[in-house]
Order: sequence, then structure tokens, then C-alpha cells
Amino acid sequence: MTTPTQRVPKEEINVYGINACKAVFKERPDEIFRVYLTNRTKNAFSELMRFCVEKKLPYHIRPKEEFEKITQSTHHEEVCLTTRRKQHVRHDEWLKRYGSKRLDMVLAVDGVDNPHNLGSLMRICANYGVKHLLTEQPDSLKNPSAMRTAEGGGEQVVVIACRNICEALGDFRKAGYRIISTSSHAKKGLDQLHWPMKAVLVLGSESVGVRQEIWDEADVTIRIPGTEAVESLNVSSAASILCNDWYAKKILPPTAPPPPRNRPATPGTNRAGPAPRHARAGAQTPRRSKPSEGEGFTQRPRKAQRKPREK
Repeated sequence: MTTPTQRVPKEEINVYGINACKAVFKERPDEIFRVYLTNRTKNAFSELMRFCVEKKLPYHIRPKEEFEKITQSTHHEEVCLTTRRKQHVRHDEWLKRYGSKRLDMVLAVDGVDNPHNLGSLMRICANYGVKHLLTEQPDSLKNPSAMRTAEGGGEQVVVIACRNICEALGDFRKAGYRIISTSSHAKKGLDQLHWPMKAVLVLGSESVGVRQEIWDEADVTIRIPGTEAVESLNVSSAASILCNDWYAKKILPPTAPPPPRNRPATPGTNRAGPAPRHARAGAQTPRRSKPSEGEGFTQRPRKAQRKPREK
């Protein structure tokens, strides 16, 4: 049995954080080896505990103080799963299988190695339906800190590995993808971009940005409009803006324009015009005046008054 002080084997990883662990249990339950919970979190993972009993997997109820040793982090949220590392796929193999897709978006990162930024990128991709992430360092996306920051998004993104990102971009172009890069000095703004059906969006680190040789490979270089008070945005902030723009333009159904107020009548429709003022919401209905004789209904004749008797 693995104790908190033992090292996790290379093919295994400790995933911690409530949402990250729930996503692993939902997507890859058969790849879970051990479970660590506290008395506070065991009720939230009661289904997982029943699964462990059925599959005869070890689960441990430990005090909160031990979780920092188990996870090597203070952001464990009192839950940890020891699971198999998620596998990545080589870019050439991926293109053979899925390169013929009609509509697709791939996010490529160049020189981004901060686990919190990588976790944020996976979370953004999952939120906007970008299911593929291309990188030269696939193991950096399997970092426990990145998985926790992704809040379960790491289970929704397929990691595509490549040895040289410039060569990989060339292969994606041959498969019909257009390469889109970003620069704060680009003339074309994001509002002028018409997303192609198949695109690879390349983002670089804040310190260096996208390398020159990757810029040379780009079909389009765009700029995120802003006040220009700062040189650039954080890579995850830029990714959120760009992926949201792609999602709004390519995934969401087009929004119909609102109808005009004074719409002309069409044949077969009511031409009576707008409702009278008293028929509108909140208005009181005026009293109906007494109809004249012969209009609406026939009035009853008045009874003749009796004359008083003479004494």
C-alpha cells in the first residue's frame, strides 16, 4: 500500500481538487488506483466510495493535515485520487485519424510552461468546445497543479504532442487548417477576423511571445483591440477572448434580428393595428357606455306609471 511519504510511480499521478477528481471519476473510473478523503469530503464522494468497494480499490479517510504530504500542495481541497497519467497522441497520428474533420479548432502553445497558465488554458478550451491542444511539452499539461487549475477541463481536452511545432503547423496546413497567430502590433483586429472552418490558434508566453519562425508560418496575424495601456495580456486571458470569439462566430447559431416596431401587414394577417390603450398590460378597462336603442340589444319598454286614484 502506498503511504503518504512514498513517491508515486512515473506512470501514475495524484489528481487533487474536488472538480478535477469528479471529472476523473466520470471520464476514467477504471484508471483510478487509490482514493484519499477526509470526513468532510467523504459524503460528496459517496458514489466513488461505493465504486471502490465494488472494484476492491483501496480508499483512505485521512485527517486534513496529511493531505499536504500526500498531494505536495496546499490547494488539495481534502480529496486526492491516484490515477494513471492521461495519454497524449502524436500529431501525425492524430491527423491521420481526425484531420478530415469539417469544423475544428486546435489551440497551440509555444513556450508556455507555467502549470497555472496551462491549467487555465485547458479550462478555457473545455468551456468553449476547443477539444485539442498542441504542444512540444505534453507532460507539462499532466502536472497535478495544472490538472487542479483546469477544474476538470483536463479530462475534456486531447493533448497533441509534437517534436517541432513549426513542422507540425506545416502538417496541419496540408490537412486544410489555417494558422492564426496574435501580436499586439498586428494591423488586423479581432473584430475583422472571419474564422475558417479549420483553424490552429497559436499563443506564446508573456515574456517572449510567439517565436519569429512561427509568425512566418502563420496565415493570419491578428490583434486583440484594447487601450494599449499595457504591452499584452496574460496568455490565458488572451485565449479566453479568442476562444470566445471563435465559439460565438462558428458554434453558436446565428441570432435573428429583432422585428421592426411598425411591421407592414402581410396578406392573411390581422390588419387591425396595435391594441387600444385600455387593452395594454397594467391599464384599467374603461366602463362601457349604455348602447343606444337598436345597437347591441333591444331595450325593454318602460312600464306605464299608474295614476293615483281620485278620492
